[in-house]
Amino acid sequence: MQNSTEKPRRGRPPAYDRAAAVQAMTARFWQHGLSATALDDLATATAMNRPSLYAAFGDKAGMFGTALTAYRELAGERLTAALATPGPLAAALEAAFAEALDVYGAGAADPRGCFAITTLPAEAGNDPRWQEALAAMIVLTENAFAGRLQGAAAAGELPAGFDCTIGGQLLASLLHSIALRVRSGAPRDSLLALARAGIASTLQGGLPA
Repeated sequence: MQNSTEKPRRGRPPAYDRAAAVQAMTARFWQHGLSATALDDLATATAMNRPSLYAAFGDKAGMFGTALTAYRELAGERLTAALATPGPLAAALEAAFAEALDVYGAGAADPRGCFAITTLPAEAGNDPRWQEALAAMIVLTENAFAGRLQGAAAAGELPAGFDCTIGGQLLASLLHSIALRVRSGAPRDSLLALARAGIASTLQGGLPA
């Protein structure tokens, strides 16, 4: 029999599925952004109380940073894989845009757009770390496209003097515009048609050397 003067032993903290918690947090931040997402909403979504959330991820900014990192890894992997699609350059670029449209939820009941492009601009003016995160995401996308263009140039698929850096920037800008159009509810078919036109313009439009 336990002595009545003994303090009850503390139980082990309840286990949680970190991947599932990050996914749930990402969904909330993706929908509402950093400032408009309440801690209580995050606690409900992850089935974790506030102390457990703080212990696992830090403050709300830390939670948002974790969600952003998870999104960047997912989106980066899927973009890289799509750009590696065998065949002509234009087909690989179209595959990359189609993959992005799937990530963004184009045509779904709750179209989200790009996590970074739809949430970071509102925070970038108030906090340098989010400004840096936004800039890094843009550069990451530009470099992915530029790398694919450089491979195509080396294979003779592009005219001599084609500026792969500028081409990458143009394609990334097109993708970011499409991400915002997804968020506005634009139909997937129209966005894919826009992507095709933008790809053709970039590849055939006489970019400066």
